[in-house]
Order: sequence, then structure tokens, then C-alpha cells
Amino acid sequence: RKGLARAAFYASATMMLMWPAALASIGVVAALDVSEWLSEDGKRDASASDLAKCWCDQLTAMVSDRISKAEDEIQNLQSKANIAHYENEQLKLEVQDHKSEIDEHSSSLGTASAISDREAAASKDEVDQLQASLDTIRKAMDKVHEGSQVHGALKGLEETFSEKLKQAQEDGKSRSEAFDDLQESKQKMMELAREAAAAKEARLADGLADVSRANSQIERYTVQRDEDVALRAAAQDLCDMLADQRDKREHLRQASNIAVSQAKVDAAQEAAMQAAVKVTTLLSRRSKGLRAHAHKTSSNSTMKVGRRQLDCATQLQHAEDEKRRASEALEGAKKSAADLMALTDQSGEIQHGLETMLHTSMSGSLSAEGGSSGDVKASLNAIFEAAKAQLASLAKPFDGLRAKGKASTLADSRVATVLMQAEADAAQALVDAQRCEADSPCSAAPQQSEQAEAPMRAPPSIFGRHCAQL
Repeated sequence: RKGLARAAFYASATMMLMWPAALASIGVVAALDVSEWLSEDGKRDASASDLAKCWCDQLTAMVSDRISKAEDEIQNLQSKANIAHYENEQLKLEVQDHKSEIDEHSSSLGTASAISDREAAASKDEVDQLQASLDTIRKAMDKVHEGSQVHGALKGLEETFSEKLKQAQEDGKSRSEAFDDLQESKQKMMELAREAAAAKEARLADGLADVSRANSQIERYTVQRDEDVALRAAAQDLCDMLADQRDKREHLRQASNIAVSQAKVDAAQEAAMQAAVKVTTLLSRRSKGLRAHAHKTSSNSTMKVGRRQLDCATQLQHAEDEKRRASEALEGAKKSAADLMALTDQSGEIQHGLETMLHTSMSGSLSAEGGSSGDVKASLNAIFEAAKAQLASLAKPFDGLRAKGKASTLADSRVATVLMQAEADAAQALVDAQRCEADSPCSAAPQQSEQAEAPMRAPPSIFGRHCAQL
């Protein structure tokens, strides 16, 4: 029993002394280093990839929101342009009616003037004839004896012709006054028609300008929307590529970890077998029974793995609303352009982070590969080749995205230009409305509170808290 105890103790001590040497001799220590590098490489990958994903999510969400807003603006502007177009058509008809009315009054006034001239000439002829007849009668009366029968008859004729002359003069004056009244009335009606035509022509000019302005904005928003659609497609392609590359790197690391684990198992089993053989050989010199026991123990050893106005007050209210909306639209366009530019510029930082991570992965895998063999070496080489290929593939899609971003930024500047002009027009319209209100005798327009509706502000979206933390 004492001999068996000493032999067992000696066998245990021998295995403890031989185990590290056996592991080192077949590369288990190197496998442990590869596992640590794979873990660190995975952390670096997760840091760079999470930041890229956050940037991708924000960029695609922002561009999608811009596309949606552009489509809403196009629809609203198209509706306004259609309404203004039909109002303009109605105004054209009304202006034409007023001009026709002016022509009709002018024509009727000309006809009345011609009739009046003929009547005045006829009346003058009648008066002249009566006056000549009366003068003749009075001359005859001067030549006959007063009180005679002839003088009496001439006297009667004088009275008759005097009455007729007076009546003819009164009729001529009455007709002249009637024509003057008609002429004055017609002139007033013509003046009113001219004023109405001029006012509606001014409204028509404003309406045509509104249609032109709306069409210009529609054109600019359409270009902006189309550029953003192209930018969103480029961003989606880039982000999908980055996600696929991340999945591939993770898969390769998992495969390498499996190879390392298998290498550990194989190394441990080999070491155990070698140690068992040496111990068996050593003990066989002392006891056949101990050799048999050691062989049984070694053979049973196993390891197992496992996103329009009618009055000045109305005109003023309308102008104030239009000015506020124009200012809000301009500020919103400027902010959207600045946000998109900032996110597009951020692509350089994202690209640099991914390139740095891939460079580090390449150098690390190459270094780890030098001390490995078999499946582990092959898996590390696969990581190196994948990182090399992905590194070479980054520049083109990022450059393409930045080019699309510049195109969208250029479209933004064109939208801002037409919105600045719209704001200037709205400001001038407000000044005109205020002047109209000040000159109006009934300037009782309700005062607008200074605490007007606050302009809508776009929520901050440039690399938010989550991305900043990453």
C-alpha cells in the first residue's frame, strides 16, 4: 500500500510538472493570445460600427423627412397655384366686362352727344327763325298806325311768336341740361368702371405673380426632392454595405474563435495523452497493476466544448400671416440645409473611424497569424483578407454619398433663394397693407398680439446624444 501511494503521488507530480511544457510545445499559449486579440478586435469593431449605424440612422431619417416635407410643399404650392390660376381667369373675365362696360358707356355717350348736337342745332334754327319772324312783325308794327286793326293783328302775332320763342329757348335749355346730366352720369359710370378694371388688373397682376412664384418654388422643391431621393438611395446602399461588412467580420471572428477553441481542445487532449504515456511508462517499471490503472484513467480522460382681401383690415391680417409663413419657411429651409451639410460632413469622420478599425484589424490579424497554424491560421488570414477588401471598398460609396450631399446642398441654396424672394415680397405686401390700414377711415383692424404663434422649429437631429455617447 505504501508503494502504491508513493507511485500515485509521483505520477500526479510528474503530470503537473509536464503539463505547461506540453501545452507550450503545441501552441496553446499562442491560442490564448489569439482569443484575447479577437475579443479586443470585436470591441473596436463594435465601437466604430455602432457609431456608423447611428450616423446612418440619422442621415436616412433626416433625408426621408426632407423628402416628405418637400412633397408636402409641392402639393400645397400646386394647390395654391391652381386656386390662383382660376381666380386670375375670373379676374380676366371681370376686367374684360369692365372694359366692355366702359366701351358701352363711351359709345352711348357718343350717340347721345350726336343726338344732342342735332337737337341743339334744330333748336337753334327754330329759335333763329322765331326771332327773325318776331323782328319782322315788330318792324311791320312800327310802320302801321297804332290802334288800327292791322296793328292789333300784328300785336297778336308778336305775342304768339314771343311765346313760341320763349318756349323754344326753354326747351333748348332743358335738353342741354338733360344732356349735361346724362354726360356727367355716364362719365361717372365710366370712371367707376375704369377704377374697378384698374383694381382688378392690379389683383390680376398680383395673382399672376403668385402663380409664377409658386411654380418657381415647385420647380426648386422638385429638384431638391429628386436630389434627396438620390442621396437617400446612396446612403441606404452605403449603410447596407457597412451592415453586411460588419456581419461578415463578426462571422469570421466567430469562426476564428471556434478554430481557437478547437485548437485548445486538441492541444489539451494531445498534452494529456503524452503525459499519460510518459507516466504509464514510468510506472510500468514499478507495478503492472499501477500501469494498468494509469492506462484505464488516461483512456477515460475526455474534454468537451460548447423612420384675398376685401378691405384693409383683412388685407393686413392676410399680409401678416403670409409674412410669418414666408419667414418660417425660409428659416426652416436654412436649418434643414445646415443640418444636412453637417451630417454629410460627418461622413468623413465615420469613414476615418472605419478605416482605422480595419487597418488595426489587418495588422492585428497578420501578427496573430504569424504564431498560429492550421485552422486558426486560416481563419485569421480570412479576417485579414476581408478587412483588406472592405478597406478598399469604403472610399467609393462614401465619395458618392458626399457628391449626392453636395447636389442636395446646391438644391437647398436654390430653394432658399426663391424663399428669400418670397419673404421680400411678403414684407412689401405687409408694408402696403399697413399703409392701406393707416390711410383707411375705418382702420379698426384687430391688433395682433405680440405673442403670436411661435414659428415651428425643427428638432435637433445632428449627431444626437446617443451618437455623442458612442
